[in-house]
Amino acid sequence: MSNYYHQRLDTEEEESVYNLIEKPVEVVEKKEMYRSAYPGTTPPSYSTFGLNNTTKPGIANAGGSYYDLDHSGGHHKLKKSSATMGKTVKHDVRSDSFTKKKQGIYTDTLRTMESQKSKKFERTMPDTLSKRPAVPKKEEKPIMGLISKKNFVVSNAVDNILSAPKKVKQPEPLWTQKAEFGKVPDYLSKINKNSR
Repeated sequence: MSNYYHQRLDTEEEESVYNLIEKPVEVVEKKEMYRSAYPGTTPPSYSTFGLNNTTKPGIANAGGSYYDLDHSGGHHKLKKSSATMGKTVKHDVRSDSFTKKKQGIYTDTLRTMESQKSKKFERTMPDTLSKRPAVPKKEEKPIMGLISKKNFVVSNAVDNILSAPKKVKQPEPLWTQKAEFGKVPDYLSKINKNSR
């Protein structure tokens, strides 16, 4: 360290030649990491976390015990897989191995689906023919004052006379009104006579 740095640090002290001498830096020893005497997996007393779909009532660890909660409090563990932060990640995952755009299992399937979609709405008729007539141009004026000599009343009457008659739906017969209803059929009486 430079002397100038020490002079700037010790401005509050009185000026002295001894301030120019570098002072030894005190090395602070780290204490041991604090480790709780109680397990970290234990839910707090009267906890309501993680109790959905379990045999526990609305609260857990009402007794305040730290060990053997699963044996004393219920038939299965409170800790469910992937219940907090999602599924566990394996150690073999690499940062550069993630799927990029258009590289996946279903990419080929999606491509075929897209091609089928485009084919679905394609025209099947040739390009030379079109469904509608072309839009009239600005210079083309419509023909005005067209008069038809067709007699619509007579033509309508002729069309109705020549058309085939409509088929009338026949009502279903009432089977209960028939003469044979409720009687033993003839073939059954013949079978009975032959069997005697």
